[in-house]
Amino acid sequence: HLGIWSLFGTTIGLLVRQPPRPADSDQITLEPLNVMSSFSRDLACVQSGLSCTEPTTIALIGTGALGSQICLNAARMGYGQWTLVDPDYLYPHNLARHALLGPHVGYPKAEALANLLNNLYAPDTIATGMVGDARNAGNDLQVNAALESADMILDSSTSVSVARYLARDIKSAAQRCSMFLNPAGTEVAILCEDRARTIPLDSIEMQYYRAIITEPKLAEHLRPDGARIRYGGGCRDVSARLSQHLVCLHAAICTRFLVGASSQKDAIACVYIANPDTFEVNMLQVRLNPPGAVKVGSWEVSFDDGFLQKMLLARTSGLPNETGGIVLGAFDMQRRIIYLVDLLPSPPDSVE
Repeated sequence: HLGIWSLFGTTIGLLVRQPPRPADSDQITLEPLNVMSSFSRDLACVQSGLSCTEPTTIALIGTGALGSQICLNAARMGYGQWTLVDPDYLYPHNLARHALLGPHVGYPKAEALANLLNNLYAPDTIATGMVGDARNAGNDLQVNAALESADMILDSSTSVSVARYLARDIKSAAQRCSMFLNPAGTEVAILCEDRARTIPLDSIEMQYYRAIITEPKLAEHLRPDGARIRYGGGCRDVSARLSQHLVCLHAAICTRFLVGASSQKDAIACVYIANPDTFEVNMLQVRLNPPGAVKVGSWEVSFDDGFLQKMLLARTSGLPNETGGIVLGAFDMQRRIIYLVDLLPSPPDSVE
């Protein structure tokens, strides 16, 4: 109408010589465009109340129900540059608690989850998925490089062998954290090193075990609810009964901890205990002690100051008689390590 543009067939062309403005041009209405910025890491940080700094590089080992929801929560907050490592594929029964959806069934969990995270910030890439086993990282150059270069290694695999491998065998300055649900799904344990790794993950793990033995509030911590659901015909095709709302609750707790973990001054071991009826959550923090070790032949005997002081107290209170009692701990036959965790006094009917 203004005569600024002219059609040449189906092509719109700009007229070189501008015609005079029509007298009725003020009758043309203008519609404002509501321009919105695409979703970005900076926008996610601002919306979540986080400061937008250089993203922490995180290698996540295990992208199951808890791990998938932790990293998706964190990604929505603009937190982290992720490498996801998992050998498993998404099965139909996983949909009850996993962050992935129906179209992802049959795909590798790590790759599908990385694709989901990247779609948040497309075309920017915030996640890389790797189908592999962290315990075989020494033979997988890509996985090994991701672990070595990460700022943090987050283990949600619920595998003791993976946790021990990450603590002992990976040559990396990365802070190690482990997050996992108890068998009933009512409690989540968070074990995390400080940035300097003054108390390594395996020592934290052993002191967590001592808390399970000695802390009355953790008396039911490792007791399963007994319910199992068969999802296939194989002998191992059995899954636990666990409600999604509990996984969401604990994933939110873990995400909040994760976002602040890089500034954590001290190593920490804590258990968040949820009441499944009222959703009240209480946190029990385990006191951590500096680790120690001695060599005995080709074996390493590993302990912490808390165990050592308890043993010395038993020794001095028993003198001049025997101390008696039993030492509790764990063996790592592969690495030839004996972990000393706790000790029991001699039975009341014994003669020392």
